[in-house]
Amino acid sequence: MESPDLPRIRIALLGADDSTPALARAIVQSERFELVGVCELEDIHIAQSLRALARHVRPLDVWESLLDATALDAVIVARGSDEDRRAEQLRKLIQAGMPLLVSHPVVDSMLIYYELDMIRRETQCIVLPHLAERRHPASRSLAQWVREGGNSPIGKIEQLVMERSIVRPTKATVVGQFARDVDLVRAIAGDMTRLGALAGASGDTAYGSLGVQMSGPNGIAARWSVVPSRSDEGARIAVVGSHGKALVVARAHDQAWTVALPTDEPRDRQYETWDPAVDSLDELARALVGQPAEPDWVDAARSVELAETIERSLHKGRTIELYYEEYTEEGTFKGTMTSIGCGLLVLGTFLLGAVAIGEQMGLPYVRLWPYLMAGVFGLFLLLQLLMLVFRREEAEAPDEASRPEGRKSI
Repeated sequence: MESPDLPRIRIALLGADDSTPALARAIVQSERFELVGVCELEDIHIAQSLRALARHVRPLDVWESLLDATALDAVIVARGSDEDRRAEQLRKLIQAGMPLLVSHPVVDSMLIYYELDMIRRETQCIVLPHLAERRHPASRSLAQWVREGGNSPIGKIEQLVMERSIVRPTKATVVGQFARDVDLVRAIAGDMTRLGALAGASGDTAYGSLGVQMSGPNGIAARWSVVPSRSDEGARIAVVGSHGKALVVARAHDQAWTVALPTDEPRDRQYETWDPAVDSLDELARALVGQPAEPDWVDAARSVELAETIERSLHKGRTIELYYEEYTEEGTFKGTMTSIGCGLLVLGTFLLGAVAIGEQMGLPYVRLWPYLMAGVFGLFLLLQLLMLVFRREEAEAPDEASRPEGRKSI
């Protein structure tokens, strides 16, 4: 229950997409939050609905006003039509330390997600994806069954099958929905490290009959598929165990989810109506006071990485192995230096051939090539000393636990 004694959390909107009206409505109806500004509302229908929700909200002329930490406590960032612009805005907001609740997927590039994560780690900024379904009570129950192993109501979980109904199954809508659903799959069955995609057609039409098979170190096979629908959108999640099967029907936020258990007298367990917008805002409020958030930005990045893998799997016609590792500035630097070193070796080989031809032709200054190569390799080795700088900065940095949690107290 919200306490009126707590200071209100001031929130602004950057852009608008399908999830924005529900979030704005939850803010306006709450005593805990305050909607203080909106910026870059591209969709005219969403803009009209937001104006009807909050008539006195001030439209912001320039998005840079969202960087003012004295006027705002957090920003909700929607997906935009210009991904490069949205990515640059996210970089600057995270560099400024502004807490964010971000629509998912906000961009389609895995590399941008991991780049933003590196900036987030550097600034200790709060960045949460709007992925609330993994926190639904039904999802938590299924995840608990996996942890219980053979003691769960259906025994040891062996398979998870998710069928998603989509009204307009284009490539963009299917991949975007998969990026959200696979986070729920990971929350229940653990990380997925192998992915294979199948479709009955080619091109964009293939996504209307898309099927994805996944597996991970927990030994649970997961399948996700598209079910075209004329009107209703939702999902059916079947969890298969050694003693039977449970079926979860996930509906829109204004309808209750149900779980059917394998009993002698079949009966459904119905959960209370649950609002993902309210749930995500509550998670943001907890993060602002230093409590751990779930899912975090790495979870969002991994779901986009899995979504990107679908196209590669369809193109190659095989299962793709995924190897997760932490993306850091030091690791990126090492990879770049390794690539440059290989390039210099190849370049040196070609240069020797060019020098031999040049000497035969009597070209001037050809004999200076050893000095040129020595200079290039010397510069390359000098750059390697930057690794010592990385390590020294890490050694001199204060311990993570000794840093103050969060940017401010709410």
